[in-house]
Amino acid sequence: MDTTADIHDPFDSDMYGANPEQNAAGTPSSLSNATMGGDGADLTPADEGNEDNGNSKRKRFFKVVEVDAPNNLDLDAYIAAYKGHTKINRLEFIATRCPSLQIDALKLAVAELKSVSTMEVGRYVNLVKKLNEAVKFGGPSAANVNPELLTVDRAWADMQVQKVKQQTDLLEGELKNYKRNSIKESIRMGNIELGNHYYACGDLTSAHRCYARTRDYCTTSKHIIELCMNVIKVSIELGNFTHVLTYVVKGESTPEVAQDKELTKAKLKVAAGLSHMDLRKYNQAAREFLTIGEELVSNQYGEVISGNDIAVYGGLCALASFSRPELKRMVIDNVGFRQYLELEPHIRDLIQGFYNSNYAVCLDIMEKWRNDYLLDIHLHSHIEALYTNIRKKALVQFTSPFLTVDLTKMAKSFATTVPVLEQELVSLIIAGQIEARIDSQQKILWAKQTNKRSAIFERSTAMGQEYEKDSKALLLRVQMINHGLVVKGPASDKGVGPHGGPPDGPEDLTGQPFAMRLGGRGSGGRGGARGDQLFENTRSNVSNFLSSFAQLGAQSIPPQAVPSPTVKIYRDAVYYSYKPLGISFNFEPSQPLIPAQYTSGQQTLDPTKLTLVAIHLYKSPADQFSTYPTAFLLPAPTTIVNKSDTAAAVAPVAVVIELDMSKKAHEIVQALGEPEEKQGGGRNGNCWIGYQKSLGFAVDFAGANWEDKEMSIASVTLTRPGDCR
Repeated sequence: MDTTADIHDPFDSDMYGANPEQNAAGTPSSLSNATMGGDGADLTPADEGNEDNGNSKRKRFFKVVEVDAPNNLDLDAYIAAYKGHTKINRLEFIATRCPSLQIDALKLAVAELKSVSTMEVGRYVNLVKKLNEAVKFGGPSAANVNPELLTVDRAWADMQVQKVKQQTDLLEGELKNYKRNSIKESIRMGNIELGNHYYACGDLTSAHRCYARTRDYCTTSKHIIELCMNVIKVSIELGNFTHVLTYVVKGESTPEVAQDKELTKAKLKVAAGLSHMDLRKYNQAAREFLTIGEELVSNQYGEVISGNDIAVYGGLCALASFSRPELKRMVIDNVGFRQYLELEPHIRDLIQGFYNSNYAVCLDIMEKWRNDYLLDIHLHSHIEALYTNIRKKALVQFTSPFLTVDLTKMAKSFATTVPVLEQELVSLIIAGQIEARIDSQQKILWAKQTNKRSAIFERSTAMGQEYEKDSKALLLRVQMINHGLVVKGPASDKGVGPHGGPPDGPEDLTGQPFAMRLGGRGSGGRGGARGDQLFENTRSNVSNFLSSFAQLGAQSIPPQAVPSPTVKIYRDAVYYSYKPLGISFNFEPSQPLIPAQYTSGQQTLDPTKLTLVAIHLYKSPADQFSTYPTAFLLPAPTTIVNKSDTAAAVAPVAVVIELDMSKKAHEIVQALGEPEEKQGGGRNGNCWIGYQKSLGFAVDFAGANWEDKEMSIASVTLTRPGDCR
């Protein structure tokens, strides 16, 4: 390491994709205005210096360390494990950080940009310019540069610019036609193709937006997995790792994934591990990397990571955060992770040496590979923290077995001086990680002696008192049940449950309104309320639905007050909308419909073949939809009165959350907790949060600023819990 500067690093792991010289289509704004001289003296596009290329990335300011002569890096062998954007990103990152490898990295990056199916013309021009500048300053590899790489291939660039424009117009036109015809699968595929096109152009924000839009058109688990993997790929390049975690959870909770189930799980764990590492949660990151299956040993996820990276990331995070027993159980004895360690033998030796208390060998290995890790696009900003944590753990483990330690001998084991070691030990003693005192005169560490017999006795006494308290509470509950001192729920009458829904026996005690029981096993498809039961008497049954959301004791809406619905029929969906009430019922037919046959009167809709899958509540201007007139109830996660109360565990107490359309954003989050997923905001539209996995509940707010806690509700969607459609 030779120089350090306080500058903004444009090639941090948070910044990928198109360069500042690149517009939203991935091409130079004015390629014809760029001077493409054969000597490469001036290759400046017209819009150079414009820092806003449409890609919203997190910008970090930190010390950029230039690395000279990495000890073990074979650039060609290293970069061969990657493909796509990450290959070019890593080469450009190395060129920025390592002067000795700058020319070689830029040569490979320029050649790669022209050889793969990319349309990032602006980035290509920028890299050629950087290569010319590097050659001009000279270096060991300057004489070996192919002259063709120093000149912008104008014919190729013009062809790519034209191709980008034609492809963009074509895909956008096709998507408009699909939307006009309202064919869900075609709209989904159209958004994916347009997203792939923007991704190839380097416009990551537009690609992310197109991929995210497919969420509303996913009809199978395979579609959801495809959505998650596309969004995760782009979010990693954008550096939006919080968003990555959201879609990892969504993907892992999706049942019936495709045939490559294990490969998909492995990729999701990679994404989760990178996210936790970016957030500096090294313990969680290590657990994700260590549980990745053998599917990625052969670099099947080369567009993001290699098998060697998994070994390095997992090994270093484990050393920095695991206890000694965890290191033995989860790393050394982990047969699955052993295959990754075979790719990086020095990481295996490092872990074994650390576990065997051979700290001098460990520290020597770490220092030999430090420069190599500083050139890793994901790991470079964590090296100092990881190395510091590993060294602190080594110091703690070295001193723990002894009552006295000679600092002179200890300094030799850690390849340092006694004054430096003494300062390190003082900081650990102050932090409470080592219970000891230092004799600065004799250079001896004295461990504090504790009375273990007394400590065990005090702990046993406390456990006995807690056990006695729990036993008395359990006996009190049994006596109260025997004497009838129990508060019971209101009895149902006339075959109706306590909240207006159908009687379900004991399970009615959970307090779930009828709308939350859309998953009942009926004959109308995959489960739900049967269409014939709902529409046998449309007005009265809709009244029952409305009253089922109402507060306990509230007056039901009379059937005559319910207007006739507006019915819209699509190929795979039927909507019954009651606009004056601000409510719409979404049904799924048991088989695809042909809308034209119903609008022309050739066929009539058979309610017995419809399954209720969602209910939408609106809050819009009065000339469209009025505010939904009553409050509605949602079941909160079940709570247990006493952990040791076995009777309570058999019959849990239900908690019901009351909500209405007047709630603000902060009130929704306060009542339901942190959402399972978040979408929108800023240029991506209104803010949207979902609790569909646990509650079957989602909210679309009337605002696009996540900082606005007073956003009002625009609409609410109620589905079966766990239904992500």
